[in-house]
Amino acid sequence: LAGANATALSADDAHWLELQIEKRSLPASGLETLASERASQVRNLLASEHGIAGRRLTLAPPILDPPTPESGVAIALGTVGPREATGHATDRTTEGEK
Repeated sequence: LAGANATALSADDAHWLELQIEKRSLPASGLETLASERASQVRNLLASEHGIAGRRLTLAPPILDPPTPESGVAIALGTVGPREATGHATDRTTEGEK
């Protein structure tokens, strides 16, 4: 399904799916673990598939507050200032590094 448009579920199928999801709710610790694992996968793909140096990719701890009404994990990408990323005032990229 990656890259393809998903077809809509029928009302009965959507209702059944929601019931199944409610039965399998994860506690906060399980959501934190899931979010951390997914973020690690994204970091690894950015490094391996797009050549971004691993030292330039930093993961923040998952944020679960406030909880969302629906189960799921969202991944946000952003930048970290040079001081936060390295503890130094400047962070110069070496030639050839992405």
